[in-house]
Amino acid sequence: TNKLLREQPIDIKGGFNYKTAFIHINDAVRCSILALEVALLKNYNVLTLVANDRTWNLWEILDMLEAFSGKKAIRKGAGFDNSEPFIPEAKVAQVLEVLGFSPDIQMKQGLETFVEWFKNYYQL
Repeated sequence: TNKLLREQPIDIKGGFNYKTAFIHINDAVRCSILALEVALLKNYNVLTLVANDRTWNLWEILDMLEAFSGKKAIRKGAGFDNSEPFIPEAKVAQVLEVLGFSPDIQMKQGLETFVEWFKNYYQL
């Protein structure tokens, strides 16, 4: 967002097809608490990563950021970064089903709110 609003080149790691799951912080906290409660009730000893209900291509996210910011990104593709977590969509759906969890804040809503906050905070 910072580079987009300041019209600087953005390196997109993982190329066009890389997808990962994202979740709004409010939903992450709510789901984490639910996961802990379920783990205690069912005697689970593992807490799994929290993610949204689908995976997102990084280019899709950048498209939405452009729409909400009114700026056009200078896009640069970069190689895959092995340090980035990759969460298969099937695993995300399975975890959400076990928990009975559904995110309240969808990607577009979360990004739109974030862009507005960012612009106001940094007076852009």
